[in-house]
Amino acid sequence: MKPILIEPYDTLFFRDSIPMSAGQGRGAGARLPLPSTLHEAFRGSLLDAYGRSGEVAAFRPKSTTEKRIPRKGGWLGKGKTVISRGSKDFQSLRIAGPFPFLVPHPGPGDHPSGVLFPLPLDVIFAEDGTAHTLSLRRADSSLHSGALPVIAVSPAPVRKEQTSGFLTAAALSGYLGGDLSMLKSVVAWKDLFEEEYRIGVEIGPESSSAVQGQLYAATHARPNERFRILAWTGLKSPVRDEEEKLTNLSTLTLGGERRMARLVRDAIHPVPVVPPLSTIPDSPGPVVVKWTLATSAVFTNGWLPGWCKDTTAQARPEGRVCLELKQGRAQLIAACLGKPVAFAGWDTVKSESKPTQLAVPAGSVYYFLCENTATARDLAALLHWRPRSDFYGEKGFGYGFACSQTTSPDVLDLAQSLFSSQP
Repeated sequence: MKPILIEPYDTLFFRDSIPMSAGQGRGAGARLPLPSTLHEAFRGSLLDAYGRSGEVAAFRPKSTTEKRIPRKGGWLGKGKTVISRGSKDFQSLRIAGPFPFLVPHPGPGDHPSGVLFPLPLDVIFAEDGTAHTLSLRRADSSLHSGALPVIAVSPAPVRKEQTSGFLTAAALSGYLGGDLSMLKSVVAWKDLFEEEYRIGVEIGPESSSAVQGQLYAATHARPNERFRILAWTGLKSPVRDEEEKLTNLSTLTLGGERRMARLVRDAIHPVPVVPPLSTIPDSPGPVVVKWTLATSAVFTNGWLPGWCKDTTAQARPEGRVCLELKQGRAQLIAACLGKPVAFAGWDTVKSESKPTQLAVPAGSVYYFLCENTATARDLAALLHWRPRSDFYGEKGFGYGFACSQTTSPDVLDLAQSLFSSQP
């Protein structure tokens, strides 16, 4: 996939899934788009720019009546009218992102620039301003009723208000390598865009005109002049000239109010982060691997990844990593999670709203106990910068960074009980 910069022309509005109607609620749209929002914006803009294929296999009629129409998961009833506006063009589009990007500051001074990544949630700031990462500690079963055997705790007294925002690529590389000295310069949300509050009028779906007395409030984001959105795009299986069309796309319709943005394809370096294998030292015993989400992820079991819950006849314990590891076993032992992100959308094929889903937010951290160094490196290679979301990985969900995590001997002693007799 190739990097691409998105430069907004106007304010941006990315609604959350909190119910909003005239006279109540508020459209909180001053935020970054979800990966699925950006993916659908690219595919929609491609279809608008180049049209849809006229072939029957690529485009179904607007309204068809079929006696039996095969669908994944079953069949529709006889005489069922299916409203269909689906197109198979650009169906293999893949997205990695989105991430904030700051162009270099033209004036003097040390200003952060380049791609930004979400601040990991296991980073805490002490009262003196120094940055620390949460430590792992064996959970006391009499005091802790959670399913995971280890909890993440603060190693030092923390200040009441914690910093949130983004890290530069250099600061993230230091974090993955165990150097927290650069984490003091966290890029705050206010450095990316300002919030603007606007009043709108409800539009009647039948008359397509304003409804008298029905007003609502919405929060828009006015981007900083240096703010851009960075993503990586590509086609897994391009058909005909789809790849050329993606390369030639120059504008993007983005957000809930169809705001315009310009696409820039200047030379941008790949993601400058520490490779996962270099952060995992040789160890004669068990090793803990930490996986930090760079984009939100949607898992089958809520916060628990589907590949950490066995559905086969092997009946492996919950939390056991079911990915194909070449040697050894790995077990999920702890997690540091943020507030779930609710999202939905509109199904243009069925002409109905999509069900609301919850995603694990970017910045969340998962900890895995591996039998040995070889297993740790194998797992890190499978998790590092690969979409490991159970759903919508092709749309950019589930990208993250893997590194090693130093911990106390009592946590490493867990390996003997976890892997002694279990499959």
